[in-house]
Amino acid sequence: MFDYTYEDEKIEFNVKAMDMDAPQLPAVEDIEVFVPLIWAEHCLECTAPECYHTCGMYEADRYGRCKRTEYGIRTRTGGYPFPAVQLKYRKWGKLRCGLNDRYAYDPETFARKYRRYLHRKSAAAVLNRPLNSVPPKYKDVLIRAVHHEYIKKYGHGAARNARMGEELLLIFHADREFTLMLDTLDLDERLAARSSFSVKPGLNTWSIPMEKVLGGGAEVHALELYPHNNEPAEMIFYLSDIVTLRRDGAYYRKRQGDTPHGTPAAKVKCVIWDLDNTLWSGVIGDCGEENIVWNDKAVSVIRQLDERGVLQSICSKNDHDLAWGAVCRRGLDEYFLYPQINWKPKSTNIRRIEKSLNINADTFVLIDDSRTERQEIMTMIPNMRVYDDTAIDSLLSRPEFDLPVTEDSKNRRLYYMAEAKRNAAFEQEEEQDYKSFIRQCGFQVEVTRCTEKEDIDRCHELLQRTNQLNASTNRIGYDEFVFLAGGGTCTVLKVACRDCFGSYGTVGCLIVKREGGALRCTDFVLSCRIAKKKVESALVSFLMEKSGMDMEIVYYPTPRNRVLLDELVSVGGDYEEDRHIIRFAPTTIRDDDWVQVSGPQTLS
Repeated sequence: MFDYTYEDEKIEFNVKAMDMDAPQLPAVEDIEVFVPLIWAEHCLECTAPECYHTCGMYEADRYGRCKRTEYGIRTRTGGYPFPAVQLKYRKWGKLRCGLNDRYAYDPETFARKYRRYLHRKSAAAVLNRPLNSVPPKYKDVLIRAVHHEYIKKYGHGAARNARMGEELLLIFHADREFTLMLDTLDLDERLAARSSFSVKPGLNTWSIPMEKVLGGGAEVHALELYPHNNEPAEMIFYLSDIVTLRRDGAYYRKRQGDTPHGTPAAKVKCVIWDLDNTLWSGVIGDCGEENIVWNDKAVSVIRQLDERGVLQSICSKNDHDLAWGAVCRRGLDEYFLYPQINWKPKSTNIRRIEKSLNINADTFVLIDDSRTERQEIMTMIPNMRVYDDTAIDSLLSRPEFDLPVTEDSKNRRLYYMAEAKRNAAFEQEEEQDYKSFIRQCGFQVEVTRCTEKEDIDRCHELLQRTNQLNASTNRIGYDEFVFLAGGGTCTVLKVACRDCFGSYGTVGCLIVKREGGALRCTDFVLSCRIAKKKVESALVSFLMEKSGMDMEIVYYPTPRNRVLLDELVSVGGDYEEDRHIIRFAPTTIRDDDWVQVSGPQTLS
């Protein structure tokens, strides 16, 4: 539900996205209780109307109010029973709604009547005719006020003091990746609870239990919804209300079976190749190696993907020795990490590759000629991309493969090969404790200022691509990052690492500044290649020593980065959830002596 607001008729509604997502949305019969929320435009820094005269971002809409969304809130009812809206947040824009549990509706009646209301028989349309003599500025405000009251006091089907729905269900389509924040405010406008969600391109479903929304029983006044970092973001909302889903409904059952669920990540990190009739023509087990014909285009793509830093593996139902022998004799074996050539289900093998590489399957692509095998992956791992063999010719031109090429990306496969050797060495020495093993590896971490272009490109790549060991998930734009690296109010640090098995390359980026008597790290990002090796605690200890201050790391929770929080807390960090920081003091840090860190004498 959305408040009535100005709509720029020049902007076309994204009908294609809506039609594409419609089959995956809950139907009216899937909902038992429906509590509408009336979202309206607001500003994160709003003190309207006084701020209109002082804020450099003020831009008037046709009412004279500040435009908080780029072109208003466009409503479309199309083939979906609930009204969908398209909007684009401007910088500092937010959506806000009052939380009122006095009205719960029968969803079928509500959907039917509200849909009728939005068409020409609606109250707003009826009011237009007798108000032709009223200036548009005042007429629109009046219509808006009536619209607002109509929704709030919609009587049919309302149940006073009805039970609140079980969850706040936000379903929306987005065109790019960002983080969406939800704040719960009490009667004194203080923050009672905060949640965050990592948005992916395509359809997103954010389900939040009402006990979490309510912030542990606080008397709640309002909810606010906005993109993290106050960045512009365009979305189509299908549902943004409180609901209880019917347990016997199709949508509830589908959600229960969607494990894992989600949409693919924006960029690809690993391509997994089938062999028969994909990497070569023919079935090697039937015709023999001498009769297969290699796909020269695929071989060329493999080498170019390696240059871009995309990892690669094999998943093929085949005789291992025969098929892998052919790959080795072609000289391609060095390109493939953790190849799985056996007769197990491909979804099982891909999960093994996922675990070995320690990156999520939503960054994977499978290329396979078999429709049956592709369907198995789409069913078992629905957040993974799956292409048939005809996609090979155009693969490199797809946006998900538009990746920056740096020296580290060119060597990424070598880093993972060295990691495989480390893992093998540790398995052979399983009698010894893990701390002794890490010390024997001789980890050397080097911290330097990020000033050279190649370092800037690599650190920016880490900020954009890293999800698990990324404390803030702040996706800083390239120009802004170049500006930050140039100095001024903060210091951008590059972290490199090596051990007895070889170099890890550049594995981290930290942005730090002195603030409030502590060294504040606004961005703390490390590659998953050095996860759980106590590099995190060694870095924190080193930075506190060089600055002579306690340290605070800004942390916003996402579905992916909990592993970093757990690690930082385990080595002495104190997580202050209300402030979104993890605080360290020299007396609380633990396990900081496993690796050695070197760097600049001071951080000034």
